[in-house]
Parts: sequence; structure tokens; C-alpha cells
Amino acid sequence: LPVWLWLRAAGAEMAARRPVAAAADYGAARAAARERGLPLFERDALDGLARAEQARQQPLAAEAALTDAIALMQSERPMSPALVRTLNALGVSQREFGRLDDSERTFTRALETAAAVCPG
Repeated sequence: LPVWLWLRAAGAEMAARRPVAAAADYGAARAAARERGLPLFERDALDGLARAEQARQQPLAAEAALTDAIALMQSERPMSPALVRTLNALGVSQREFGRLDDSERTFTRALETAAAVCPG
């Protein structure tokens, strides 16, 4: 529950256009989720951290957070829709910051993973 509350507080900070504060909140939420062994909460915190870094115009930090989330999902839940969502988020980030070739590869990987996770 405390992790969820931190995530919600950070989301409110993002809505208020306070990405620096949101990044700090998401960082705290990630640490708490990791400490408690909650990989899906940690993935959500990393996703929020990436959005905060994007809002701060920090593409490398955003990509690092998403890459960490992808590695976490691959190790904890490799056949999860959460992995697909995270790959998609990385592709969007790469596209928004002009890295079109990387974005295309990431979107292709997300599509292939989605087909494996949810066949049909």
C-alpha cells in the first residue's frame, strides 16, 4: 500500500507539471518496491520516472529508466503484457527524441513480444 500511495503522489506531481518532484517520488517508490520484492510496482515506478525525465527533456535518463524496467520484466515476467507496455513506452520515447531507427526496432520488438504473449 505505501508503494501505491507514493506512485499516486508522484502521478499528481506530474499532473501539476512538477517533473523534478515527480522524479524524486518515483525514485522513492522504486526503492520501496524493490525492497519489498514487488516487481510490477517497481516497473510502474520506473515507467513514471521515465515520464518525469521526458518532461524534464532528459532523454538519456528516460531511456535508462525504461531499459531498467525492461530488464526487470524480462527477468521476472518475460511473457507479461507489462513487458510489451514498457517496450512500447521506450519506442515512444525514442521517437519523441528523434531516434527513429531505434524506435522502429523497439516497436518491432514490442509487436513480436505482444504476439508471443497474446497469440491470436
